[in-house]
Amino acid sequence: FILMLEVGSHSKATVFASELSDLSNSLQPGEWAKLNSIGFGDGDLLKTGGRKVIDYAESGVWDPFGKRFMFIGGGHANYYKFIVYNDVTNTWKTLPMPLSCMNDRTCTGHGYDLNTIDLEGKRFYWRDRPRSGLFYMDLNTDQWGTIDSPTEDSNYTRAHRYGAMTWFPELNGLISVVKDKMYYYNQADGSFTPKGGFSLYGIHTFAEYNPMHKVLFFGGGNYKPEKYDGHPLYKMDATGAITRLNDAPFYVRITSGASGSEGSLVTYEPVSGTFIVLRSMNDSGSSELWEYDITLDKWSFITADFPLGTNGVSAPISNYGVIMFVGRNEIYIYKHKKCVDCINLEKPSMPLNLKMTIEE
Repeated sequence: FILMLEVGSHSKATVFASELSDLSNSLQPGEWAKLNSIGFGDGDLLKTGGRKVIDYAESGVWDPFGKRFMFIGGGHANYYKFIVYNDVTNTWKTLPMPLSCMNDRTCTGHGYDLNTIDLEGKRFYWRDRPRSGLFYMDLNTDQWGTIDSPTEDSNYTRAHRYGAMTWFPELNGLISVVKDKMYYYNQADGSFTPKGGFSLYGIHTFAEYNPMHKVLFFGGGNYKPEKYDGHPLYKMDATGAITRLNDAPFYVRITSGASGSEGSLVTYEPVSGTFIVLRSMNDSGSSELWEYDITLDKWSFITADFPLGTNGVSAPISNYGVIMFVGRNEIYIYKHKKCVDCINLEKPSMPLNLKMTIEE
């Protein structure tokens, strides 16, 4: 269909629907469906050597301005690859890596939870594991830039190699988390400040910022919880205050994708802000979908029928009120709650006297 927006009484703006928007609009709350796209090739796009870029990974990002899903990752002992989905063309492709990794098959590592986006500044952030470099892509030009980071600090280096990183808008900076260390990068003055007050065990940590609640949900680690004090999960608010949460009913951490490795994907539903967690049980090759309400500190089971399998990466699609899950061979779109007025989620610059008509 064609969506017509009438501005005043004299002009019209035409918005053409896409494969992703059509699929998203067709879903009822609680439904998911496979996204048929160009260039994914039953997961061939994800290959680096004999493995896939979503090994040891958790989150991609969604650029709501360019309508792109973006992710950098690497298969085990294989080189990085930067994959991008374009909503307008319904096409996947690869984009150039930063200069230090461009055409360098020795630049190897995993995605972990180290892809993030600053929407106000229009920057996509990523780090280079072997060199512990911190990079950003300007979303207007697709050009890479570099940020000097304290590589002499072994804890910071470890956080950027194996941990989690996310942009916290209210703090105007990046938060990196691993083990019992958090680092805050202040974009205003370029400083890196360590912060404690919590305990995580090992690597494979996650950190998910939620713009609806203005809170950071983080935790994880690759050590078994029975060896320590449970499996700690935390939240940090916009003032920087950290609070320990109740333990989850299962093992929440980045999965490796290897046999017998249990893990999860943590994302959020972009209409209500509810966290959605995919529990991967690699010993059985199955997965479960759970809901986590951070305002109530409450976990709820959704379904054991979600088809993603043992691992993948995800991102909330704010334009359409759904979540994209990229699996090893297929891509799924999930709608958790009914999306109301999704067309305004991008907050486009338009006059207020709009009339909407739909022409088939």
